[in-house]
This record gives sequence, structure tokens and C-alpha cells, in this order.
Amino acid sequence: MQGSTDRQVSVEDAHYLKKGDQQAQFRIVPGMNHLLKAVPDDDGKQLASLSDPAIPIHTMLIDETRSFAMAADQRRDVGRH
Repeated sequence: MQGSTDRQVSVEDAHYLKKGDQQAQFRIVPGMNHLLKAVPDDDGKQLASLSDPAIPIHTMLIDETRSFAMAADQRRDVGRH
């Protein structure tokens, strides 16, 4: 997963990483920064996200991670039968 407002790793760089493993899943999370927080591409808000614990982790990250883990668990269970 790659945040669209990540200033350390660009969306373009994330696409290059994905090309390294064609089986990898790839998601762009709109408005997620490098710290996995929901932060717009605004200098002041990006800076605040470094030290403000009240800025939440992006909900799409949580949902996508949960879905990925559940799907992996289901694939593992199918492989056992």
C-alpha cells in the first residue's frame, strides 16, 4: 500500500517496487502519508503529523490490511483441506 501524500516514497517509486514482484498486490491510499496517517499534501499538516498522536492512522489502511489478512487466512484454510 502506498499513500498518495507520502513525501518520502512517491507513488511513482511504489510502482517501480511493484514491478519487482508481479504477484504483489498494489493499492494507492488517497491522502495517506509516510507515517500511514490521513494527512493532505499540505506542508503544515504533514509536519504536524510527525508529532501529533491525535492524527489517526488512515482508515483505508486498516480496512485493506484486515481484508488482506482475512484472505490470506482463508487461502491457508483451503490449502489444509
